[in-house]
Amino acid sequence: MKRFVTIFLIFSTVLLAQEPKKEAQKTEATDNPLVATTYLDEYHASQYSEKMKDIMRGHIHKLGVLVTNFNSQVEKSAQDYDLIKETYKQGLELFYKNRHIQSKEKLQESYRLSQELYKRFALKFQEQNTEILKNCARGITDLEMGEAGAGQAAESTLLSNVRYKLQIAYGQTRSAEDMLEQSRNDIAIQHFRLAKMYGIDILKRIEKDPAKKAEIEKKYKLDLVDGIGKTMPHSGSP
Repeated sequence: MKRFVTIFLIFSTVLLAQEPKKEAQKTEATDNPLVATTYLDEYHASQYSEKMKDIMRGHIHKLGVLVTNFNSQVEKSAQDYDLIKETYKQGLELFYKNRHIQSKEKLQESYRLSQELYKRFALKFQEQNTEILKNCARGITDLEMGEAGAGQAAESTLLSNVRYKLQIAYGQTRSAEDMLEQSRNDIAIQHFRLAKMYGIDILKRIEKDPAKKAEIEKKYKLDLVDGIGKTMPHSGSP
């Protein structure tokens, strides 16, 4: 009986001694980014990477338009864009090597970097848009006062039209600022673009002098091209 108890105690001691080693090995594997903890983790990472690689391809194209058009107005945007592309490329290569967890991490990083760059462009657009809409409000005021002074009807077709467009422009501005608060910076860009397009159209409509109208078109040519997602190579300068 004593012999049986002794054997049982020895066996129990060996089992207990092995437990910490197993825990240590498990922790080591979990902490190691090169080790997929479970098949489920690998599966979810592959599903995420499959979607994110396509999403990021779209963002890289959109950022490329912004960088081509406004790189000199947003400091270091070209360098940061190159970093985004390189990080995305690394994530894509890892995806095709079936290293899905590492691929997910790289694609997440490229997305984070892209949103940071979008935000810097959005803030620049916000600044430009504020100036444009301020000029619109001033021009509409002058137009209304001029019509009233000339004894014309209180609201001409032109005045009614530009007022309406200015309301839309400010609505797009509010939407853009809401998107900035929610860190949806790429969507903010779209709303700021629309606001600028409406604002520039107002400035052209209320200007009666053909020469000054041509100056407005020249001044904002880049913004109008960018507004439809096109590029003006080697522009980038105000």
